Amino acid sequence: MISPGQLLGLPKFDEGWYPGQEAIWQQMMAWASSDERILGASVPTGFGKSLLAMLLSHFSGLRTVYLTSTKGLQGQLMADFNRLGMVDIRGQNEYQCIQFNGVQVDGAPCKAGYQCSVKAECSYYSQLGKAQSAKMVVTNYAYWLAQSEYGSGFSGKVPVIHKHPGGWKEVELEANPPQLLILDEAHMASKALESFLSVEFTEFDRSDINWEQKWDYDKWLAEGSRALPGIKQEIDDIYNMMQRDMDNRRDLVRRHRYLQGLSNKIERLGQAMNWVQQVDEDKTTWTPLWVADYSHMLIRGVPKVMLMSAILTPKSMQTLGLKGQWLEADSPFPIRNTPITHVKTVKVDFRASDAQMQDWVDRIDEIISQRQHQKGIIFTVSYARTKFLHERSRFANQMYTHHQRNVSQVVDRFKKAAAPAVLISPSVTTGYDFPGEQCEYVVVGKIPYPDTRQAIIKARVKEDKDWTGALAMETLVQETGRGTRSAEDTCQVLVIDDSWLWWWPKYKSFAPKWFQQRVTRTVDRIPNPI
Repeated sequence: MISPGQLLGLPKFDEGWYPGQEAIWQQMMAWASSDERILGASVPTGFGKSLLAMLLSHFSGLRTVYLTSTKGLQGQLMADFNRLGMVDIRGQNEYQCIQFNGVQVDGAPCKAGYQCSVKAECSYYSQLGKAQSAKMVVTNYAYWLAQSEYGSGFSGKVPVIHKHPGGWKEVELEANPPQLLILDEAHMASKALESFLSVEFTEFDRSDINWEQKWDYDKWLAEGSRALPGIKQEIDDIYNMMQRDMDNRRDLVRRHRYLQGLSNKIERLGQAMNWVQQVDEDKTTWTPLWVADYSHMLIRGVPKVMLMSAILTPKSMQTLGLKGQWLEADSPFPIRNTPITHVKTVKVDFRASDAQMQDWVDRIDEIISQRQHQKGIIFTVSYARTKFLHERSRFANQMYTHHQRNVSQVVDRFKKAAAPAVLISPSVTTGYDFPGEQCEYVVVGKIPYPDTRQAIIKARVKEDKDWTGALAMETLVQETGRGTRSAEDTCQVLVIDDSWLWWWPKYKSFAPKWFQQRVTRTVDRIPNPI
């Protein structure tokens, strides 16, 4: 049988097909030639979803844009598939201005009107030109959204002469539009779109639009409309000034960049449909109630769109307002390697007393004491709960804790540590992998519900009672997968929040099937290590 690596000319993938992998690829190819526009593919970790995407792109012949959730994943894809002609493109802040030292392209004078004599050799614009003509492009969600909305897009342009009532006119038409859009880590797509759409006004903005906390949407709309002409006029004035000025006027460049961003925020808020306001002491934020109303900004006019993720479910596609063909692959990892067991302990919520939380700490200590030959991760959901555990545990000297600014450093120290070692974290639920002996057990200290005090979450729950349950399931699946990265990995998962007793039966349909297959039973005593 011909391997995927032989088909693509990539020796790295010559080891052959995983069980069921070729069948899923054939289904993807059938979709590519069908009339169905959208495909959702739930492809578990270890199944080779990026390889499947490359096979689909290569053999369908469709010009492809591949979206990732992080720049790190972009780099990984380039390392694996650059021989296929893949071109990587990132935000302008990733490229150095070649005319002015110490300046990134996003803050370069040319953005404010300066007539750059070496723009044709610019590292960013050269790379953009390659991306606009390449058969296969990889980028991240944030750049795709910004470049599609505010830049020149992802298509090459050709001049065409058109006749119109006033005579002949030269216009630019797209010469090479994307034909296939692949959304990797697609469960992150709605968050990326929400982040792109949301607008935040801070104390700094008050010099140009003197906003007040008591303003409602109508007042924001009125005051924004009043301020916008003056803001746009100053943008034009700076642009004209910079065209005549041959020096790098950094003060003008910064002011132009800020005003352009403020103008974009005001205009976006003016086009809002059913947005929610969050008012804090020094800022106010407007967020779409549902990003499904704006999914067209994500998928644009691309005729074929495939969403892929290990934790993709029909519910997450519904959040994006997308529906179409559905594929779901079985995990190539043995079920017995990742048993998920609920151990009766205490119901962990805001009503839990200190005495009950001490029982929770004691249960965690009991788990650690039985696993002194292993390393594990304990997910706490909050920094306050992390602090409570660290201060009361008998094994505090084996624990690695972090705050928001030193996550990577602490994770690196934990990975290098010898057993026994325990990482206590409210947030390392995605973006970090702990293969092999780096993590052999995971403790879910609390069902990971989002903070329901935020205005946007309150508004969403009012319309969809299951929304927080689905969000918690998404995070739970991510948590429990941190330690199982290959078919040889074993990682025991122990849930010690008794909310599980009602939560799992109610929301298990929001979990991928491969995850459901790993859930065992509720027990009174801690199972033996595996």
